[in-house]
Amino acid sequence: MTTSNVVPSSLDCHLGLRRLLVVSPLFPNNKQPSKGVFVKQSVLQLRNHFDVRVVSPIPWASRLTSAIPHRDLVDGIEVWYPPYMRIPRAGHSLDGFFYCVSLLPFMKKFVDRYPCDAILAHWAYPDAFGVTLINQVLKKPMFIQVHGSDINWGARSCVRRKMIAFALRRARTVFSVAYDLQEKMMALGIDKARICVAPNGADHAAFRPRDRDAVRAQLGLPLQKKIILFVGNL
Repeated sequence: MTTSNVVPSSLDCHLGLRRLLVVSPLFPNNKQPSKGVFVKQSVLQLRNHFDVRVVSPIPWASRLTSAIPHRDLVDGIEVWYPPYMRIPRAGHSLDGFFYCVSLLPFMKKFVDRYPCDAILAHWAYPDAFGVTLINQVLKKPMFIQVHGSDINWGARSCVRRKMIAFALRRARTVFSVAYDLQEKMMALGIDKARICVAPNGADHAAFRPRDRDAVRAQLGLPLQKKIILFVGNL
């Protein structure tokens, strides 16, 4: 995977860290096994370099309506799913503050019990902003990973744009999956030297060229027709 080398080396050159806390709302759970699989794959790669634990906050409504456990093991990764307050349709500009207020007690206890050398927060808003506020208390070196619409869409609002910039400026390094996102973050006043572009990678053990006719025969597909495959989330 592309990120298997870029992100760990960038983290390690800053700190020589060994214990990493990943905070991401985009992570599989027992009710949504395909949610944020790209983050899970990234964490699996990070485990080759660091002791990693994951906190994946979920809106309180999801806690009430589904049996998502407070703590679980996902492909050998320890994951905690604390709830946070989010009021639907009340205005996204409040989400980051609700996120901070809801999770601060949990995060303080968590870090006391499971000390970490640094925090890697995924998704610029509300998560990275909320974690940045929490980190004013925790005082850990912080890194942020942005993915796309958290910058492309999230920064359209003047208020959210200021909150996103507030968080990004306080990160040791901001990891971006595309150069276009890097340009947009530079427009927010983020120093280019603090942005590391690490495109999403592919697991070559799972995705590799194979004999086309043999695979079509195995899947019962016509050998002569053109077939277009789309992989994504609509």
